[in-house]
Amino acid sequence: MRSQHPRTLRALAVSALGLSLTACGVAGTQFEPGVAAQVGETTLLVKEVDAPIADICAYFADQAATQAPLQGASSFPRAQIKQKLTALLIQRAIVEQVIAETGAELGADYGSALADLADVYGDAPEEQTEAMGVGDEAVTYINIGLGAIGSQLLEDEGTQATDPGAAFQRGAQAVQEWIESNDVEINPVYGLKVDGGDVVPVADDVSVAVSPFAALAATDTEAAGPDEQAEFNRYVASLPDTQRCG
Repeated sequence: MRSQHPRTLRALAVSALGLSLTACGVAGTQFEPGVAAQVGETTLLVKEVDAPIADICAYFADQAATQAPLQGASSFPRAQIKQKLTALLIQRAIVEQVIAETGAELGADYGSALADLADVYGDAPEEQTEAMGVGDEAVTYINIGLGAIGSQLLEDEGTQATDPGAAFQRGAQAVQEWIESNDVEINPVYGLKVDGGDVVPVADDVSVAVSPFAALAATDTEAAGPDEQAEFNRYVASLPDTQRCG
């Protein structure tokens, strides 16, 4: 079952927060074994990124077998899921640290949003639901966290936070300030770079969106024409099973 609002989540979590990611080191960085990224004081481990991938891909494969292919594609590169999940978990780690430093609280909205996601995956196996939930929880945490940070800071500054959009933007500003004062280093193995203030794949790929997390894990193909989509499908089909999702 598809979420009803993946593009909204993508716009908030990727675009708004992505404006802040300007201090990430990539090329030439030396990492201890098992480290995917160092985000300020938070260490993101390779196993945290890798653990859900197999079940995420199994979910996509099951969906492709039972539903009409989305946007003309039924599978896509596994590496892209790993890239996007890594970027998303980095963003979550940043927001978490800003929340801790500002004293902001997520409130009941966070629990309610997670509860709403409980039915997104219908009758999918529990392990697939849990794996997809890693990305969904991060999306939810980022979106609500930015608003909570902004509301807290506006209150501290003597401004009544009546506009959710203003609170969100104030939260994004606080994240940018945090980035400017802290180090974020990404293991080059994930093929991520900083481009225009965003964390993006070194080489852009084309993919499809299936769920709230997948909307972040996949690059939009709505503007792709039939020829581009056909070329993408041929490319994905040429990948070995171990490198393909769906």
